[in-house]
Amino acid sequence: MERDTYIFKVIVVGDASVGKTSLTLRYTQDYFSENYIVTIGVNFLKKTIQMDNMDIVLDIWDTGGQERFAYIRASYFKGAAGAIICYDITNKKSFDDLPKWLNEVDKYCETVPMVLVGTKKDLEDQRQVSVEEGKAFAEAYGMKFFETSAKTGENVEEMFNTLAKMMVESYL
Repeated sequence: MERDTYIFKVIVVGDASVGKTSLTLRYTQDYFSENYIVTIGVNFLKKTIQMDNMDIVLDIWDTGGQERFAYIRASYFKGAAGAIICYDITNKKSFDDLPKWLNEVDKYCETVPMVLVGTKKDLEDQRQVSVEEGKAFAEAYGMKFFETSAKTGENVEEMFNTLAKMMVESYL
């Protein structure tokens, strides 16, 4: 029996250095590096997963969070089927900037499923944003909420799989 294949573009957004690239590399390549790598514009990653009787191809667009890339970032959002909005649990400013990222997604995307992700869960001792704050923000904007660690892999696969399921449900 032939399986249906669906391709979904996923954008990953958030402030610079919140861990977007680490998150996507952990998911797509099961890889983690302690070294910070600046994303110039966008990184493209891909992963195919099986869900029910379908092959789901996730085209993941890991966007640069620096302000100097804002002028080009909008073009990356076109055609997105889902969004991952990231903040760093050890950086309160990255959490406070979330409305700016939601506005960008709302401005340049159709209504798409979104998940809110608090990154760097392994750095609990440096936490500046409580789990409750993250959950409350996600709930206020109708998003699912995850805290992840690209270093340990905690909740990374679950988060991407949840978004994939949301995109399938909104598409079919």
